[in-house]
Amino acid sequence: MIGRYGETYVMDWGLARVREQRGEAQDLSVQDLAGGGQLTLDGDVIGTPAYMSPEQAAGRMTELDARSDVYALGAMLYHLLALRMPYAKPDEKPSARDVLARVRAGPPQPLSQLSPAPPAELVAICERAMAREPTARYATMEALAGDLRAFLEGRVVGAYESGPWAEWKKWVLRNKRVAALAMLALGLAIAGLVAVLVVQTIARAKVESLSDHQLLTELEVEAHSLWPAVPARLPALDDWLRRAREVGARLALHEQRLAELDARAASVHERERDANAAFRAEHVWTFDDATARWQHDKLVELVHGLRAFVAADGVANRLAEVEARRASAATIEERSISGPAARAAWEQARSQIAADPRYGGLVLGPQLGLFPIGRDPQSGLYEFAHVDSGAVPRRNELGFLDYAPDSAIVLVLIPGGAFRMGAQRDLAADAPNFDAEAGDGECPVHEVELAAYFIAKYEVTRLQWARLSGRDARFEQPSRVVDLMPMEAPSWIDAHAVLGNRGLALPSEAQWECAERAGTTSAWWGGNLLDQMSSAERLYEPPQQYGPRDPVGSWQPNPFGLYDVGGNVSEWCFDRYARNDFTQPVERVTGRRIGADGGTMCIYRGGSSIFEARYARSSMRFYALADQRIDFLGVRAARLVE
Repeated sequence: MIGRYGETYVMDWGLARVREQRGEAQDLSVQDLAGGGQLTLDGDVIGTPAYMSPEQAAGRMTELDARSDVYALGAMLYHLLALRMPYAKPDEKPSARDVLARVRAGPPQPLSQLSPAPPAELVAICERAMAREPTARYATMEALAGDLRAFLEGRVVGAYESGPWAEWKKWVLRNKRVAALAMLALGLAIAGLVAVLVVQTIARAKVESLSDHQLLTELEVEAHSLWPAVPARLPALDDWLRRAREVGARLALHEQRLAELDARAASVHERERDANAAFRAEHVWTFDDATARWQHDKLVELVHGLRAFVAADGVANRLAEVEARRASAATIEERSISGPAARAAWEQARSQIAADPRYGGLVLGPQLGLFPIGRDPQSGLYEFAHVDSGAVPRRNELGFLDYAPDSAIVLVLIPGGAFRMGAQRDLAADAPNFDAEAGDGECPVHEVELAAYFIAKYEVTRLQWARLSGRDARFEQPSRVVDLMPMEAPSWIDAHAVLGNRGLALPSEAQWECAERAGTTSAWWGGNLLDQMSSAERLYEPPQQYGPRDPVGSWQPNPFGLYDVGGNVSEWCFDRYARNDFTQPVERVTGRRIGADGGTMCIYRGGSSIFEARYARSSMRFYALADQRIDFLGVRAARLVE
């Protein structure tokens, strides 16, 4: 039956056992319907006669199993090939009783006797499915479907005895007197066989190239889900690498097939092509038929994709990138927790943090991927290197970090506790969080309770972004100054994905403001900005030496030891913007605003070197679309305490 929208339904194969209303099975003989109708019969012999298996037609109901269904499906295939039901003669409408008798008596007319005969492979499939003995049939519907699928895909059909020798023997047995004459046609037969083999080879090549094309696409998509690179991911990474190497190993085979197709084609002058399609081919080729041209185009796409996939260098080398990811996952525990240096560093950090009253007795267990690097000499807060983002930085003789282009992201452990978030202009001038410039979106001032968390000491640099994302983020020639410039213009979507892949996150807006204020309640974390404009604590004044942006860490940090929170570049936060969202509570562990996650705009905070000083206020809020890329907007990483 064909449904309303073109869908196909199989309606009643004739195997329903009819019962009387009292629930007992009827024991009726086969009944002819008025007018010779051929409907499902009732009683112990049930089913539509033309599609009944012999055991069903004989009433041996205890013998019915899945192979009886296979027979019925084979009978349906017979109907499709012969254009009439099994056991029915052309233009005949036999009664149900007549058909049932024929089913019991023997098999239907062989399909090979039809003119024109159906394809031999389909005949073989049908004959096996309708074998008189259940043991000679397909054991399952899946096996039958497999042979049908093999026929449709041009593969070997298990039910068919293929090969020219078998065909020759049958022909000799049927035509002994003319067998000698057949030798004259042997040459033509061989030529025909060669042609058939060529067609089959082309079909197999087509299927294999399509299969690898699809597999390559699936591997690319799957690679994006194999994050973060932690020991628990190792089995999935190993499985991906095994499949990827198998596909990559077939590159030479596909290149050979492409060369063979090129040799069959006529090369023509290169013509101007769209730049987006230039990667598709090194030459333009013409073919005698559309199939060869289509196969050539698909092979070109596959070969170019595989070359990039397994390239020895370049950002498109997905195989090498996942191999490096696998190596990182296998060693990250030793590098950050279990190695001798890491174990000693964690023992010291745990005892010192537990004894520090600012951390409220926090017992910090080892954090996978982080390496303790001691206290900041000014803030006194504990700091950690994110080992997958670069080299662990060292401290100089004064205890300050020697932060270099190859340095890892440094995370500061911010104590948990409550702070006053936001600002209001209708408070007393000496009241906490008073700000004459405060806008409606920055109020009301409200208390927020946060658990301890990590936030980056510096904005993510261009070189760190390149290491995290696998994409080059340097816009000029490499140098210490350029590589230490903050990363600019990533979208919120990119920042969220890249940081998340590496076990990091964007800070929530509450986490960001808490870290930026660093215990202060003034409009700027440094107090009155006008008193600072001539001091070394430059919060926003555009630098003269490097252009509109500075290398990270160029100016003095806030009391928590964080650099550039009042300027350089603004920074994405995790939260979505919603009207009146400051009236909603904050989740204590993540610091994320509850009930404000449905908006289309994302929050970013902090001043920028291109902004006026009033935009660097602690409570100042901005928002933009998640996919926007803004030149003065960067990233500061964060992480929850595990």
